[in-house]
Formats: sequence, structure tokens, C-alpha cells
Amino acid sequence: MLAQKISITFGRMFKLCKFRQIIRIPPHRFGEDVVKYLERKINEMFINKVILNYGLCVCVHSIEEIGDSVTLPGDGGAHTEVTCNMVVFHPNIGEVLKGEISKCDSTGISVTMTFFEDIFIPREYLPQPSKFLPNEQIWSWQYEVDDGFAELFLEPGSKVRFRVIDEVFRDIPTQVGDDFQEKTNQKCYEIYGAMNDTGLGCISWWNAS
Repeated sequence: MLAQKISITFGRMFKLCKFRQIIRIPPHRFGEDVVKYLERKINEMFINKVILNYGLCVCVHSIEEIGDSVTLPGDGGAHTEVTCNMVVFHPNIGEVLKGEISKCDSTGISVTMTFFEDIFIPREYLPQPSKFLPNEQIWSWQYEVDDGFAELFLEPGSKVRFRVIDEVFRDIPTQVGDDFQEKTNQKCYEIYGAMNDTGLGCISWWNAS
């Protein structure tokens, strides 16, 4: 196991995850600032990686404890147990986030937050009534006005707000890599959202009103 999770301090969209990790310090690095070296190595190992049930690693917040180093037979490196606090992206259910539409299809809308792209809004959670326009590959909200309906569009590039309604973590073996995720469309961590409430959907709709 790469990391032993100890505890979590809950915030909002970002949280602190405390865990332990064994880091090998090679002999030619012994003269360096040990804290900076350990921070750099942990960041290299975990940034943009998902820790199962904890979220997407963003960066090391702080090194809390550096344990005693152990040298193994035939290995001149110092194997050191490090306790650190990692900033992870893991929004709460019910939290409202901002993003940008990356893709529309008949099943719903995909949203990106630049650093995290696996966000999906199912069609039943779009503003109602909505319809998909296959030729344009966009969604249209049939917004009711005094003299009928007006069309408000959800299309790639639009800045949106959505509410987190669900999340899915999958234990995908590290060795299968990104190719497996692309072929199977299975992601380590997915967020599902809703736009079917006042103030949600395209930000420009509500700014205009």
C-alpha cells in the first residue's frame, strides 16, 4: 500500500488528508535540505493522482513528522517514514461549484474545472424542460416567459454552476494506467452534478437577470 491514511480534516472543496509514506532518499541527496527533498518527492508521486475514497491530490501542505531512516541490505539509500498533510480535491455532496462545459451529448453534459475533468451532469438533472440539439451538439433549456418559451443554451465553453449530487470512486489498479481508463471509460474518481435549480446552469443567465 502506497500510503496509510490516518485522518482527514474536513473543509469544503479542498481538504487536508494526513497520511504516512515511506520515501527513499538516495545517498547522493543526503546533503540536501531533507524537508524540501521529501516535499518534492511526495508531490512527484501524488500530484494529480486519486487516493481511493479521499480525492484528487493537489499538493503537499506540510510535513508533519519525519521518522527514523532505515538502510536496507544492499541499498545505500535511507528509507524514511514521512507523515504529511496533503491538499486533496474532494467537494461535499450538496456543494455548489463552478466549471466550464467541455462536451454535450444526448446523455448529458461533461464539465471541467481545468485541474479536474471527470464531472458529469445527467440529462435528467439539467434545467427542465431541456432538449438536446444533435446537429449543434448542445442542450437548449426551454425557459418559460410571458408569451411562450425562450431558448437558453448550454454549449461547450459556457461557464456554469452545478451542485454536487453524487461521487464514485473506483479501485483501478495502478499498473493498468490511463489507457485502461480511456478504453473502458472508467475513471478512478467521478463527480455527478445537477443544474436543475435557481442560480445553476450558465452563469451568464443569472448575471443577465
